[in-house]
Amino acid sequence: MALFEGLDDVAWHSLSHAYGPADDVPGLLRNLASDDANVRSEAMHALYGNIWHQGTVYEATAFAVPFLLELVQDESIAARHETLVLLVHLAQGNSYLDAHQHLPTFDQLPMFDKESAEFKEQIAWELGWVQAAYMAVRDGLPIYRRLLEHPESDLRAAAAYTLSCLLDPAAFDGVVPVLLARLESETDDGARASLIHGLGLQVGVRMARDGSTSGEVLSYADVVAEIVRSETESDLVRLVAAMALATIAPASPVHAKLAADRLLAMLGDRSEEVAEGYRRLPWADEDVAGEVCGSLAELDQSVAGFSFIPAFLQALQAADALTALTIAQALLHLAFRDGPDSWSADVQRLTEDQRAILEALAQEDSPCWGFNGNMALMLRAYGLPDWPDKLQAMLAPRPS
Repeated sequence: MALFEGLDDVAWHSLSHAYGPADDVPGLLRNLASDDANVRSEAMHALYGNIWHQGTVYEATAFAVPFLLELVQDESIAARHETLVLLVHLAQGNSYLDAHQHLPTFDQLPMFDKESAEFKEQIAWELGWVQAAYMAVRDGLPIYRRLLEHPESDLRAAAAYTLSCLLDPAAFDGVVPVLLARLESETDDGARASLIHGLGLQVGVRMARDGSTSGEVLSYADVVAEIVRSETESDLVRLVAAMALATIAPASPVHAKLAADRLLAMLGDRSEEVAEGYRRLPWADEDVAGEVCGSLAELDQSVAGFSFIPAFLQALQAADALTALTIAQALLHLAFRDGPDSWSADVQRLTEDQRAILEALAQEDSPCWGFNGNMALMLRAYGLPDWPDKLQAMLAPRPS
């Protein structure tokens, strides 16, 4: 079949995306096949803005996916790994109304009365688009499996990442064995890391869904643990394996401690080579320090025998604004894991760790305030004062 056959038969103008009628989508899809890297880049940027917009998908999204699947199979197309990453985003997209309805300001918009029939009808439509986009990406499962054997390592790594996003129960048996089998022969560090990342995500989601710590789960954890321990694996691969193990570590305290030790060691002695290698991985969208803190925050600190918090606070001071926001979230999760009820709004009952975290976040020059609106929302979610001066006032000694 010729590339883009049937593209013009889709009634794009009657379909919607983030900016209205989707009649610009056919041209953008064709531009992804251009020999000009700038043309491809501009088209990709536009598609991230309209059929996937800040995490939300639309009516037109699922209709674009079959043509994206054609692109990733065509050997004449450059940078196909980028299209595979776009497919992951489309599969993981959400409904605009579903994503925004819980924000404090949402009810202030009169056109969005959550109790109205119009709202309920619209959100039902949007959730249908979400499911359609996911299923359209899922239809490419045989394609992604084939691409795991492709000569280009970037394409193999992206294919593994795309497989990892297929998280419905029926996909598990068609994904995990394939990832494991390919891991036995894969020699490229980036592709190996992507296979291990996918395995951790798949098994972790299954554990969360089924509440399972079965022998099968432990066997997967054992595979990943051996990679963490291995002295023949690269530091990058061992790091990603430790992050994957942290996802499935609740199945075993031994695995949890192994993951914690490796991640803390990396956080304390960061290699620029590892950081650069991590930035090239398909899912990486921020500095590795933030992602390591996020992985550690899901573990029980007691497994390591000491608090993670001093290492997190040190990493916070050296972080850029985006990474600092992630580290701040990890710190708050560690210390106030149960939300407002975890500290009863009584400053006198703060633990030493809780106070240390809040004192760090109360500094106006902390990089986490580079995105001050996001930081304020995060603090409010934990029932905490939402600005540096308010935090300082709360922590200030009270007159006797």
